[in-house]
Amino acid sequence: MARARAALLYLVLASAPAWADVTVTYTTTGKGLMGMAGTFETTTSIKGHKMRSEATVGGDPVITILDADTQQMISINPKKKEAEIIDLVKLNAEMAEKVGTAEAQVSVTPNGETRQVLGQSCAGYTVRITMPMNMAQGMSMTMQMGGPMFLAAGAPGSADFSAFYRAAAERGLVFTSAQQAEAQPVQAKGMAEMYRAIADLDGIPYEQVIDISMQGAGPMAAMMSRMGGASMTITATAVSTDALSDDLFTIPAEFKVKNR
Repeated sequence: MARARAALLYLVLASAPAWADVTVTYTTTGKGLMGMAGTFETTTSIKGHKMRSEATVGGDPVITILDADTQQMISINPKKKEAEIIDLVKLNAEMAEKVGTAEAQVSVTPNGETRQVLGQSCAGYTVRITMPMNMAQGMSMTMQMGGPMFLAAGAPGSADFSAFYRAAAERGLVFTSAQQAEAQPVQAKGMAEMYRAIADLDGIPYEQVIDISMQGAGPMAAMMSRMGGASMTITATAVSTDALSDDLFTIPAEFKVKNR
């Protein structure tokens, strides 16, 4: 259950929508698969090619910093005053060996709907991701993810949001934890491709529903089918373009640092 919650959190943090500064606060409600339940708030701050995502889950703060230029992910643990720096070039090389010829299929298509969110007129899109799972020999599973998304093109910060995610995708950054990317590189690749596709729309997602289901053969697929699917609803509650301090994107001097 803890691992499932961590996977959900990293998905949410990455979904939060970057050269002006932008801060977006989202409320996410999850339910269903493997304990992915509850409501929590995330704050994503973007400054140039850097992004800081912050949330509190189970009373513990979770902070992740992504730097598209240095191709690094920094995981910060404020309680322990520790930070871990992950070399994403190395991680991507390890992922490439595991992915092989498996490809994630991603589509983001207009659905003709519109919606007002936080005073912004948002155009509707349907997002679909099909990701082969990296399972044990003899078992085959595919994760299906997607649902409606409402995106505000031209909203404050939208050009900068697109700039960050486009730069991140071009440099091969992943938007899950390093542990999740190592365990399921195809899924990480699929999510990165989805963010690239959304960045090309030059807008900020203000609302999104992500439904998750599993398909396949074997005992694991049968177990997942019995458990049912999962769903997340992610809604923007505040957007700010106030200037952000560079300190938000650096490791505090007193923290112990580990590299991997």
